[in-house]
Amino acid sequence: MSNRVLAFIGVGAYILTVLASAEDTGGDTTASPVVITLAAILTLFFITMAVIRLWKIAQFTAVMLLVSSVVFLILGTILVFTEPIHGSAIVVATNIAGVVYLFAYFFAVIRLWTLRTISTESRSIPEIGREISWADIVHQVFRAVDFDRSGTRTNSYGQVTALSASMPYGYLLVESPILNQRVRLPIIHQDDFRLASSVFDVPDLAHFVDEELLVTYAPEHVLPSGLSGSFFHVLHFVIVPRGTLDLYYSVHNDLHMAHPDPEKLFGPFIYSGEVKVQVNPQPEF
Repeated sequence: MSNRVLAFIGVGAYILTVLASAEDTGGDTTASPVVITLAAILTLFFITMAVIRLWKIAQFTAVMLLVSSVVFLILGTILVFTEPIHGSAIVVATNIAGVVYLFAYFFAVIRLWTLRTISTESRSIPEIGREISWADIVHQVFRAVDFDRSGTRTNSYGQVTALSASMPYGYLLVESPILNQRVRLPIIHQDDFRLASSVFDVPDLAHFVDEELLVTYAPEHVLPSGLSGSFFHVLHFVIVPRGTLDLYYSVHNDLHMAHPDPEKLFGPFIYSGEVKVQVNPQPEF
């Protein structure tokens, strides 16, 4: 089921909930038991699936939806069984909880509508930061095979806006002799997104050599977890002759497997000022 189909179900469940809450002038329910039951089932299904779907990629939205729905349910149940007078604390609290729940509900619907559905093929590819630790790939070198923009937009002023604040700007599909399969490398800094775009969106840049685009993860300061300890960009790119990556990892009895030295390929790392994709037509090891 795609994210957008789930969003449609959420809207449908809300419409049924409104129909199920219809009352006559005496305060008695006029909706049929079928509508009430269907509204309850669809709402429960939507909230459960939305929380599961959003938990890893938009956790704040998922938590807000889960907590607000539980609180609203508890207060609503108390309201039904106690029948307090109008304007009492429990009535006011229930009304406030209902507003918060309604906001969280439709915020989740909007997030699901705007999120790109990840294909089955993408799910089967390991991702750095999830299946593979960032600490394991610091200073290691990869060949960039493909670029997934993930809906990120760049305006005419060069400002980069991700589809969601909780998601990477995009992904690079990379491979390396240190891995037994291709993996997804999240792009977590907008400068790195611009660098990747400068190659994949302007292919002529790669025609300086019989190209191979290499990338390495090398933050200025590395935390024990492997994450960056600074605000500067973390990915460095270089265009080299094809076959350079395999040669880099095979020289000196595979020395760079255990002791990576990416600056032999990339040159001194640049973190501020003019940050660009380097070109090294004659790498030396």
